[in-house]
Amino acid sequence: MLYPLGAGVFLSLMYLVLIGVVFFFHTVPEPVRRVVEAAVLVALFASFHVFPPLSLSAIPALFFVLLYPVYLGWKHRIFMDFIHVVLWLAISTALSAALYTPLPKTLWGQVLAAISSTLAAHYILLKIYPRLKRR
Repeated sequence: MLYPLGAGVFLSLMYLVLIGVVFFFHTVPEPVRRVVEAAVLVALFASFHVFPPLSLSAIPALFFVLLYPVYLGWKHRIFMDFIHVVLWLAISTALSAALYTPLPKTLWGQVLAAISSTLAAHYILLKIYPRLKRR
């Protein structure tokens, strides 16, 4: 019973963190709706014991958690185009690898490196990408 519930809470928190990272320098659109979507994720995962075939929805839920924040950023013009998204992922991966190397190999070290590198990459691209696109 606790495993699906814990997975649902983890995914919903990850979803809210990704929304927060994408919209860190902007206003989150419809924040109440984002919290309700996170609560639905928790309820979905908690219901796996009640109705086991619902567990087939775990993979689509994971894709929702990972891709919907990027889609919202694109829809609300935070990401200007597909190259902007790819550059954001590439720069944040490189920064995360550089930041994670000297940190202790623990979960909090990974989380700290991931969040700080994605925010740094996001800020860098928000400042330089419009200039690069004009050229």
